[in-house]
Amino acid sequence: MMGGRLCTQVVDLASLGHLVNHSDRAVTVLLVMASVARDTGTRKVDAGVYYAGWELLARVLGFKVYNPAAERAVARAIRELTDAGLVIREGRPGPRQRQVYRLALPSPFVNYSQ
Repeated sequence: MMGGRLCTQVVDLASLGHLVNHSDRAVTVLLVMASVARDTGTRKVDAGVYYAGWELLARVLGFKVYNPAAERAVARAIRELTDAGLVIREGRPGPRQRQVYRLALPSPFVNYSQ
């Protein structure tokens, strides 16, 4: 199953205020990554792994064409998510391969104020 549970987890994090310090673009990218990643793994793809590339993320951020501005916007959003520990870069892509990211979503019900 595609990331229905992961999307719910992102929405729960947002609704409980845990994503309030993140930009709208970063939260949008996180939600798209969660929607593409699988809730449960398969033989070919692990659970919680985003593998669909930056072009989809650029389109969701409003870029009709994947150009340098789109690439910078996606890179900023992903850097924000990786710096926050919400997304982990998996290895390095080879030629003609896409970067793969693992979602590292905390439980939305953890008390972050302690």
